Amino acid sequence: TYEQLGLDDGPELREVIIKASIVQGEGAFSEDLPKVAQVVENRLEPNPETNGYLQMDSTVHFIYQERGLAGTTDEQRANPDPHNTYAHPGLPAGPINSPGEEAIRAVLNPEAGDWLYFVTIDPSTGETRFATDWEGHQENVQLFQQWCQENPDQC
Repeated sequence: TYEQLGLDDGPELREVIIKASIVQGEGAFSEDLPKVAQVVENRLEPNPETNGYLQMDSTVHFIYQERGLAGTTDEQRANPDPHNTYAHPGLPAGPINSPGEEAIRAVLNPEAGDWLYFVTIDPSTGETRFATDWEGHQENVQLFQQWCQENPDQC
């Protein structure tokens, strides 16, 4: 598959797989994967909103091996583990899972957009909303928090 996608073994492959592992861990639907991939790229670029921090919950879930839960705690996000993209700017130390071909393709061909944020507002359906600024993201976060209040055993 790597050869078909034009990826050679080396630094580019490692970076693509690390990014794709995050996209795989964050995206619920195939159609969201290219947008999530673009958010990763946008957050890695120097900008005053993110300063290169990905801040992806999937990287924290990897540390704690907590698959299937939505959200993370302040204590978890403060963990200094090198995979924690809240504690360290840039990519994590390595892949956080085994990405599928769709996630790899999404990283190689992200959907054009200036989104910096996304949140799955309904983890039971996978509905995800994307935002270009903090204010829009906070509106989406409120929808997620409402879902958590209604589904406390899943947050």
